[in-house]
Amino acid sequence: AKRAMGKAGGDDEEEMIEQNDGGNDGPLTAIEALKEACATLSNQCDIVLEKLEGAATEVVADRERMDRLVEEDRMNEEEEEVEDEL
Repeated sequence: AKRAMGKAGGDDEEEMIEQNDGGNDGPLTAIEALKEACATLSNQCDIVLEKLEGAATEVVADRERMDRLVEEDRMNEEEEEVEDEL
């Protein structure tokens, strides 16, 4: 069986993603239920962040700053890995 997964909130324009749940029609396993719960929570956070960014422009600047910091950290970790290999 397949479950339709998409952004929470019921927006008909959002693309629905078909996700295979293992091919059985029985109850969800604990891992499948946890994956679905995490996807739902992530989608809800995206919706809240989008609405917050629309209402408070400083949130956009803060998110962009945090994205840059994450990218810098990732690049620093990659450089350290290369140095460790030498």
